[in-house]
Amino acid sequence: MASLATLPAEILIQIFENKILTPIDLASCSKTCIRFTNIISLNIKLHYTFRVDYFTQSAWKLIRCLLINPQIGERFKKISVAWHRRERRDDNTWTWKWDWTQDELIKIYDICEYWGLEGVYSAIEDGLDSEALLPLLLCLTPNLESLDLGNASAEIIYDPYGYSGKDVREIYNVCAGTYYEWDPERSYKPGKQLGSGSKPPGYPLWVYRAFNPDNLPPGLLNIREFSHGCCIHQRHMNSWPIENIAKILALPNLKVLKLAGATKPQEPRRPPRSQKSTEIETKKSSIEQLELLDCWLPTASYKTIAKLTGGSLESFKCILPVTPRRWFDPPSSLTRAAETEAEIKYTFLQSNVGTLSLGCVDVTGRPPPQPTRHFPHRGYPISYGEEFYWYSDYDCEWEDRHRDEEDMGDSVATKTRNIKWGQTKNINGGKTRRAGFVI
Repeated sequence: MASLATLPAEILIQIFENKILTPIDLASCSKTCIRFTNIISLNIKLHYTFRVDYFTQSAWKLIRCLLINPQIGERFKKISVAWHRRERRDDNTWTWKWDWTQDELIKIYDICEYWGLEGVYSAIEDGLDSEALLPLLLCLTPNLESLDLGNASAEIIYDPYGYSGKDVREIYNVCAGTYYEWDPERSYKPGKQLGSGSKPPGYPLWVYRAFNPDNLPPGLLNIREFSHGCCIHQRHMNSWPIENIAKILALPNLKVLKLAGATKPQEPRRPPRSQKSTEIETKKSSIEQLELLDCWLPTASYKTIAKLTGGSLESFKCILPVTPRRWFDPPSSLTRAAETEAEIKYTFLQSNVGTLSLGCVDVTGRPPPQPTRHFPHRGYPISYGEEFYWYSDYDCEWEDRHRDEEDMGDSVATKTRNIKWGQTKNINGGKTRRAGFVI
């Protein structure tokens, strides 16, 4: 049997390009011999996971490595972004402040100034929000073909129950290494609460600063696949402004675009920075496949997107967001929803005559979640569906506790039947309980 080192370079390239091999595996293989080192360094492209605010500070370490050896950035083919924001109640997620050297800051400033990213430099210099490093990373990865932003979270601190301005200051002091006494479980006053624990709808991201049509960084010139948002019914807090869709469609070599959670901006804390929006809106896109999932867009925005596709679109999929139907809504509301779906479908077909066929267009509206919880006192189960908790993060521990309480309540409820208001009865080991309703 022939030795692995004696195989032709073409076969070795196919072996090393196997998706099963991680960057760590490739690094180990490159240490085997000089031949493997040359093949891997020159031919094998990397799929890198960029972890925002991860406690190991891997994002800042990557930029430091690329500043020393920029040739490593040429091997990046795909970047997927994973979000690890600081959670207010978990101090293990509080990533410490990153300190740059003076030489590194000079190099970073020169790169930002050359590509028109001066506004991002201050956030990079602070060393707290590693999401600000994404525009800089796009300047150092010229061969990038795929970018997946995932379920982005713009707020540097995450808490579904909200947090106060004092929380922000104290977490900052801990991350900067100047304060160590902090109890995340203590009660706090909601007087200075900043909102729902994350960004308001439409809060922009640093990465879209790099989407300047007049001065695109090298990492965006060859992008063929782009995605933002990872699921249907993602957290409402992770929505993002629709004005960025036009910037994405203006990428010169874009072929596949998947978007989820786009919405109309509502009081963004950073002012919108759409440069030369009139030129962006008139430029045709080269996109071939488009997916819009759970995006809160007005009908006029769908028409604008259809015009930007420029007659090159070959596949279009759209899943409209949930619009819960109230009990007093007239039956005509269902008819209007069907008319909206038909209008969107017709708009894209009309804008892409000759490339987009009716069989390649899928526009559907998701029905509101159906009833899954069981109330013992009602005597029958009610199903809310698997996506009952899609507005917030699902808490399995809370569900277990609540199920235990229901089981306990089931045994108690059997002893309190036919008890009228004002009556009491000894139940559950001699304890007295006042009846609240009649079953």
